[in-house]
Order: sequence, then structure tokens, then C-alpha cells
Amino acid sequence: MYYVGLKEEESKVEVSGRRGSIFDVEIDGKLRQVDFVKAENSYSLIIDGKSYEIDCEKSKNGYDIWMGGNYFQVSVLSEAQKRIQLSKKGKKSGGPQIIETEMPGKIVLVKKVTGETVKKGETVVVLEAMKMQNEILSPKDGTIEEMYVKDAQMVEASDKLFKIK
Repeated sequence: MYYVGLKEEESKVEVSGRRGSIFDVEIDGKLRQVDFVKAENSYSLIIDGKSYEIDCEKSKNGYDIWMGGNYFQVSVLSEAQKRIQLSKKGKKSGGPQIIETEMPGKIVLVKKVTGETVKKGETVVVLEAMKMQNEILSPKDGTIEEMYVKDAQMVEASDKLFKIK
């Protein structure tokens, strides 16, 4: 399950099956078949019989997409990233924060070390859970005060990942 945001709207998207280049994609409960082919610098999509050519680049806040002369900025969050985002809403960001994992998994990559400065939204740790890699992002600009995990370490739900001040 992914949460895809465009402007102020957000949709739940789940990719459930694949037959060659055709994917079963459920968007807000509506099942669609999407024929998806990557070309040299763009993507070709056929959704419900209608063809779309898009150019896509990863950006700091998600993806920059150009389609038919129009530009869209799209955010994509995994379930774990969405849970972290929701758990951080309403919390004060002025003091130190301890970031915990929302689900059990394996630390695939620790990208920052104690004492290193980070920007809000920058990847600090990559966690693999349920065969998906989830980037754990910094909730604010700051300095990594303490790193509680290392590469290849197994973690349980609610284990501490890092402290940022």
C-alpha cells in the first residue's frame, strides 16, 4: 500500500498483481489495469485503454512529473512512512526527538552518523520490512545526537532508531 499525494489530495494505491507489463492497481478502492512500460527517458502508461506519456524525476519531496505539457509534483509514502508521518503530527519539533520504528524489520542502510547535520525530509535510515525498503526521514532540520542502530541489524516495532536535536 502506498499513499500518493497530488496538491491537497491523497489516494491509497495498492499494486496487487502483474502479468508482463500489465499491473493490477487499486486506487482508492477502484481496481484498474495499468500497462506500464519504461522507455528511454520516459514512461508509457495505458490506463483503462487511454494512453499517457510521462517524464518522471525523483525530487526531494517525491517525484516531479511532466505529462502533456503539464507539471505535477507527487509525493509517495509507504505504509511505514505514512505511520511515521501521522505519529509525528502535533508533536513539538523544538527539542530533541527520538525516532522509533513502526514495524519490525532489518536495517539495510544507516546513511547518517552521530554528530552529522540533516535537513527535514532527508533519509537517515533505510529499513526493510515485508520485502519493501522504507526510507526513514528526518522530521526536522537538526543534528543526529545519537544513532541507536547499525547496518544489518534486526529491529522490532517501537525500537529506537535515532535521536535528533
